Amino acid sequence: MNRTFTFLFFAASTMPLSFIPLVMQDLYQSFFGLSKDVVLGLPISAEMLFAGLSMTLAGYLIDKKGWKPVFVFNLVIFIAGTVLSGLAWNSLVFILARSLVGLGYGACLVAMMNLAVVSSSSEEEKSRSLSAHNSGIFAGANCGVVVGGMIADRIGFYRVFWLAAGVSLLAGFFALYFLPNIKEQRGERAAAAESTVQGS
Repeated sequence: MNRTFTFLFFAASTMPLSFIPLVMQDLYQSFFGLSKDVVLGLPISAEMLFAGLSMTLAGYLIDKKGWKPVFVFNLVIFIAGTVLSGLAWNSLVFILARSLVGLGYGACLVAMMNLAVVSSSSEEEKSRSLSAHNSGIFAGANCGVVVGGMIADRIGFYRVFWLAAGVSLLAGFFALYFLPNIKEQRGERAAAAESTVQGS
């Protein structure tokens, strides 16, 4: 399940990756006196900036709430940004949309890494979980970029964003119904350890 879950999320996040500069060029308008080359790079720069910011906060929130609430909440932000990317009517809206995508993506990434590592109770399980996580990342990213580019040639750039949002919903479905919350597991293990100590 972890591999499928990771595959779906990374496929969704990389489907529009190959043509974001092309969309920005289509929406281009000069503002703040910036050169065209700088403006065309702003969506990706904003996405990476907000991804970094959200990653710094995600660890603290995961310790408090567990990985699943953090993932689901930020997946909603990610999907909202993806849908807005497909609806963007000018460059400023598109930059805002990609900022939302980055904000959701960064926290989701940390939450998924937390699931892969902390949920494992032994080194062997941890190795298997990390292998599944990494294979899901590479397979999802490779498939997402290729499939997204191929589909964009047939249905247009903007509809690929909506398709990516739909694939993201599938990842959310897997998270909600097939994967446990790490914080709950920690509590169960702590309670079991405490009862063992008391019994001895």
